[in-house]
Amino acid sequence: MGSITGIIRNTNHAPIENVNVLIVSGPAHTDIAAITGADGRFSFNSLRPGNYLLKAYGQVESDEIPVPVLANKTPFVEIWLETTIAK
Repeated sequence: MGSITGIIRNTNHAPIENVNVLIVSGPAHTDIAAITGADGRFSFNSLRPGNYLLKAYGQVESDEIPVPVLANKTPFVEIWLETTIAK
């Protein structure tokens, strides 16, 4: 089994909290969604090896991000989202 970990940042390099990160396609898996913590980090564990597509949904959404997962390996994914400031 493998894992994916990562971080969501804004264009100012600051981590973004409460972003939904989804596995939109890939081999059969038990985890399909994660929410970033205060440090902007997320993780998916116990994934079957294969090719996955992730997508992040915050104030804006990311493109689909391909992530290959190998057995006993944990790729690190950095996702950058533009954020808008309410006026």
